[in-house]
This record gives sequence, structure tokens and C-alpha cells, in this order.
Amino acid sequence: MLTAYEVFLAAATPIVKVVLIAVTGACCATQRAGILTPDGLKSLSRIIINLLVPCFLFTKLASTLTIEKLGEWWLICGFGKSSRGHPTGLNKPPPPDARVSH
Repeated sequence: MLTAYEVFLAAATPIVKVVLIAVTGACCATQRAGILTPDGLKSLSRIIINLLVPCFLFTKLASTLTIEKLGEWWLICGFGKSSRGHPTGLNKPPPPDARVSH
């Protein structure tokens, strides 16, 4: 039987790891640190959103996909393909004059 301390340690360890990674990233992103420029931060954000998140979602969903579930998920797959032309959205952005300005 696990003690309360062992349960707490098992639950707290992954949380502390995530917080440390987030704090490190936040420190790198600040202007005072000078590690990431605003353009570098913007590029890194685009890579994460357009490439890494879809890859992560695909690996998590692909491990649970079966022939039976494929029939249920056909709409999601079709929408992902049709949205922005490619599931990762890595196609060329619209020209500047076509963007909506606020």
C-alpha cells in the first residue's frame, strides 16, 4: 500500500516538470533575456501551432483509431483536410492585401 507521501510525490512530480518547462520558456521569451527576438518568438509559435500540435494530436488519435471509429470520425478527417488546404496548415498564407485588418 502506498503512503500519502508517495502518492503526493507521484502526483506532484509531473506537475513540477511542466511548471519548470513553462517558466524556462517564459524566461526565454522575455525581452530582458534577449534569447528570443519577437520575430523568433512568432516563428516558434507558428511552428508549434502549425506542425507540432497537429502531429501530437495525430499520434494520440491514431493509436486509438479502429475501422469502426473511422466511420464515426470521417467528418473530422474531412474537415481537417479542407481547412486551410492541408491538415497542418503549412500552405502559403494569403497575400497581405487579402488579410482582414482591425
